[in-house]
Amino acid sequence: MSWLGFTAVLVVTLVLQTAVYWVGVLPPYGIDLLLALALVYGLTAPLHEARLAAWVIGLGGDLMTVGPIGVHAVALGLTGLLATRMRETVTRGRWWTRWLIGLVAAVPGQLWVPLHLRFVQGGYAGSGWTMLWSAVWLAATAALLAALVTALPAWAPRRRAMHRSPWLRV
Repeated sequence: MSWLGFTAVLVVTLVLQTAVYWVGVLPPYGIDLLLALALVYGLTAPLHEARLAAWVIGLGGDLMTVGPIGVHAVALGLTGLLATRMRETVTRGRWWTRWLIGLVAAVPGQLWVPLHLRFVQGGYAGSGWTMLWSAVWLAATAALLAALVTALPAWAPRRRAMHRSPWLRV
């Protein structure tokens, strides 16, 4: 995995995530591009690099917030850990299996953030159902985005291999 390329993708994603929230054109729960990026790396990168990348993406998300450093790093690190554990047990050839892996891996991490905000920082004012719904919504949309991004190489046109006839040997 190219860490320079990873850094460039992370910076672009952080800028896009910030721009999307400033414009405010998304639904109330929004779309978490950082979670989608962590899932993409969790589904495609080598094992240890995927887990480290997910944690670094979460740390980048922590740098965008005013809360304590490490909350999003733990959440996305947990997501990367679960995604890399589950990807070895299922066939990742279909987009819906990648979506399902992403959904199941992302929900616990997305529940971690509001639970920490409510019980440690005392700042989450929503109900338990709102907390659960927002976690499932963010996980489902990010997992769908990650599943579609990981399917892009399969949709790209393939080059045909050069076939040499046995009669034209030189």
